[in-house]
Amino acid sequence: MNYSKDLEKRMQVASQVSQLETMYDRYYAGKNSKWALGTLRRIKMFIEDESQKSAREELFRGTKLNATDCITLATIANLLAARKGIKTRVAKSKNLINYLHAVLVYEIDGKEHVFKLTGRRRIYHRNECQVLSPRGVENMLTYVRPLINVANYLKGR
Repeated sequence: MNYSKDLEKRMQVASQVSQLETMYDRYYAGKNSKWALGTLRRIKMFIEDESQKSAREELFRGTKLNATDCITLATIANLLAARKGIKTRVAKSKNLINYLHAVLVYEIDGKEHVFKLTGRRRIYHRNECQVLSPRGVENMLTYVRPLINVANYLKGR
């Protein structure tokens, strides 16, 4: 089983991702990108669009993907990218300061690149990131995200 299919199965969100894909296709009707990076940028813009946010929240209500933190958004982007034919994997920084930040890793011409969905202007290099297994992503969503939410609450976000 490939990475994204395993992740989708673990999250139990196959029907929700299918509906999200339909929403994405309507949002970008007839405007497909031929390049992986272009498609990832479109997915990022779609996920960040305020007009789509409430529909996405409603769609994933009651699942582990009902949040707006970076690990959740990276997971959603990974699942949607897989439906669009782009192989990505969810990764996190090896650096302790950015340890809880999630990004996507994708490959072009045999070279892996990092794609950031949220966060500051920091640039991540592939050697600074650790790819998470589907089980690792599930554990981050289950056990680490509550800590992120508490930290964000304490910071006053």
